[in-house]
Amino acid sequence: MDTIEVTTRLCDLCDQTVAGEDHSVSRSFVLTDWGVFCLRCWDEEIERHRDFEIVKVYIVSQTVDDEWITQPTIVASLDTG
Repeated sequence: MDTIEVTTRLCDLCDQTVAGEDHSVSRSFVLTDWGVFCLRCWDEEIERHRDFEIVKVYIVSQTVDDEWITQPTIVASLDTG
């Protein structure tokens, strides 16, 4: 398993920054049970909104004070070498 420290949060579809190192929201986004989606991707790329549980919606200039923003990303991989 690899742990990747996260300093900024990105949209899981377009990789645009949605929250910076200071946890301020730079692009409005939807936090769901599947991940983070900027509003553009949420509106234009997600077809079945009912398949997602919305946890919270964040707007520009808001500060994310929830614990999830500081959670590192953990990637499980198979070492075949």
